[in-house]
Amino acid sequence: MLFSPGIIKNLKVKNRAFMSAASEHKADENGTVSREQIAFYEKFAAGGAGLIISIACNVHSTGKSGPRQASIESDENITGISKLAEALHRHECCAVIQFCHSGRWNARYQASVGRKAVAPSYIPDTSYDQSIMKIAAGPYREITGDEIRDLINHYADGAVRAKESGIDAVQIHAAHDSLLSQFLSPAVNHRTDEWGGTPENRMKLHKSIISAIREKLPDFPVFLKLGIQDGFEGGLTFEEGLEAAAALSRCGFDAIETSQGLSGNSFNDSSLKQGINNAEKEAYYRKFSSALKKVSGIPVILSGGIRSLTMSEDILQKEDADFVSFCRPWICESDFINKWQRGESEKSECTSCNQCVMRTARLGESLRCWLRDPEVGAMPMT
Repeated sequence: MLFSPGIIKNLKVKNRAFMSAASEHKADENGTVSREQIAFYEKFAAGGAGLIISIACNVHSTGKSGPRQASIESDENITGISKLAEALHRHECCAVIQFCHSGRWNARYQASVGRKAVAPSYIPDTSYDQSIMKIAAGPYREITGDEIRDLINHYADGAVRAKESGIDAVQIHAAHDSLLSQFLSPAVNHRTDEWGGTPENRMKLHKSIISAIREKLPDFPVFLKLGIQDGFEGGLTFEEGLEAAAALSRCGFDAIETSQGLSGNSFNDSSLKQGINNAEKEAYYRKFSSALKKVSGIPVILSGGIRSLTMSEDILQKEDADFVSFCRPWICESDFINKWQRGESEKSECTSCNQCVMRTARLGESLRCWLRDPEVGAMPMT
């Protein structure tokens, strides 16, 4: 089933093997998609990906997390994104871009350009400050209601630019430690206005964004990447996250990629679990996608620790997801899907060491595989 075609809204996909978004820090300094960035993604399209969710771009300057993060905030960004779409389409690969606002997670970078990061609430001394994302800690402030409404318009304008660029769909990032994940989590959203408090209010930003996009683009495919559960006690629970996912699947989104919400204090309490060395540890969010399939009327994409053809097929055959997505395996090995399709069924060589993530997040380095580039030298994981 992995190599069978699929459909999301009006988008035809040649197979069910996707690439999930990554912050690869390969854009030009002004946020324009670079030749390096296009080459980075095109090799995955050539390697067999049916759909690539790329560039994790910012839609507003307050969401930017590094000097080489791609942007879709200006019409000047359209040309570079168009070239990316053309490169992926050459390989019959669908081109999707992710809209990512990092909220308080980007505080260190925002401080470097003279700004405070924004967050749903200002909460000193929370357990979240002790998470693995403390590597990006810094000053932040509560975002205002007017700023929220302005941000919603930026998402809608970004979607219009994406469509003009020839992109096939956009994905709204509301998982991991993104701003939308922060809004959904009761651990860090302590607002008492229309954007906080009840679960309904905490997902109002998600609903407002898709509503604003639909006003301008009724038929353009829009995906949601949603954090179903936080990685620490007192955060978003599985039951709350599943209820939110079910509600959001009825609001105009065309597919949901399931993942984790806010990170805990180790990699294994985050979306980047380590040591995926046997079948029991693979597909660690299968519980999320399986449950969502039962309550959602839209396609479900499962990512998180999938390393083998056997596991991919089992997920699809048992209808625990409609599509499967990979990220670290692509970074390690750009043609593993083609190998699988040729009958070479060995699992991905990715060891889930997370050096790729740490070097990008801590040092702002361009994303690459440490396993394939050992002379770089390993970073400590604490």
